Amino acid sequence: MTPNNPFAVLRLPANATAPEIKSGGQLALARLRLSDPDNTTAIREIESAIEQLRDPVKRFRFGLEWPSLGPSA
Repeated sequence: MTPNNPFAVLRLPANATAPEIKSGGQLALARLRLSDPDNTTAIREIESAIEQLRDPVKRFRFGLEWPSLGPSA
């Protein structure tokens, strides 16, 4: 996983829609809180990824980077 790219953190494709990002982020948080609720670092990383992808400019920039990393990265 590439922690610098929010699409990688959330394990979403670069063409994910806003609702997919929201639900993907919620799902990632729910899974983490069930498996490792005390991992505040990972929780913050997921929350940061969601927040970054809310910004259309950042989302576009990260989307351009993500295909070069490959969706299976």
